[in-house]
Amino acid sequence: MTLGRPIVRVWRPGETVPSQVQVRSPGGRLTALLVRDRKVEYAQTREPGLYTMEPLGHAAEAQPASDLSTEVFAVNLDRAGPEGDLTPASRPPWTALRPEALREDFLRVVYGREVRAWMLALVLALTLLEFLLSRPFRERKHRSGGAP
Repeated sequence: MTLGRPIVRVWRPGETVPSQVQVRSPGGRLTALLVRDRKVEYAQTREPGLYTMEPLGHAAEAQPASDLSTEVFAVNLDRAGPEGDLTPASRPPWTALRPEALREDFLRVVYGREVRAWMLALVLALTLLEFLLSRPFRERKHRSGGAP
């Protein structure tokens, strides 16, 4: 069911029909409804979650309906989104870990790969490149044996 659409419960012939039902919204609000013509309708489905419908008494008696069960209705199951999509996933949503390297695989998944050594090597290479490029052109040419 989606938000705003009423919860409708119709009792079939042969089923015990309560005289009243009590609906508890996900927020805890209780609403008592009278059953008319084997049907009850609860239209205040303004919040997503589980709505509980509990029978309060038989139609012929004003006592608790012990042989009737409480029913639960889920509101706002978005079937268009991933929440209501029950098709099997193409691959599992978890990462497989090797039993022989469980600790290493776990740490890699949680913290990622170690790149500190590669970053330090890159910084060193860039510093060396900057040093070489910062030397004056004439000095490089003179030291290499070329004319001044």
